[in-house]
Amino acid sequence: MKPGLPIGILIILSFLFYLACTTEPPVQEEELPKFDTSLLHQKWEVHRAFRNGKVAASLDDLFFDFSSKDSMATNLIGQNFKETFQIKKDTIQTTGPSSLFFIITELDSTNLKLETNLRATPFRFLMKRVEE
Repeated sequence: MKPGLPIGILIILSFLFYLACTTEPPVQEEELPKFDTSLLHQKWEVHRAFRNGKVAASLDDLFFDFSSKDSMATNLIGQNFKETFQIKKDTIQTTGPSSLFFIITELDSTNLKLETNLRATPFRFLMKRVEE
């Protein structure tokens, strides 16, 4: 065996060990929202609501009020209540006891479309901004 071979192998193994310990997988940037979520922060009333793909007239008085930066008011469960919420990408997640989750499928200055599942039933809400 050549005198420099064990040292060379040791250097190569040390270098590989260093790479294995310090190389991190590439961090994927969080996907940007498709919509300008700052438009969400206002009051919205239902224009049309669907339950299981069929018009749900019982939800005609439904509203969502996102006027506060981190608090949402709604009457989705039949009575008015408020909860805190977070917007991540194109979703809205309430952080209170009801733990509601909505997907934003459209958002502009006058229209908001939300989709969710409540008790394993799909809902779709077509909302219009309330003019003040």
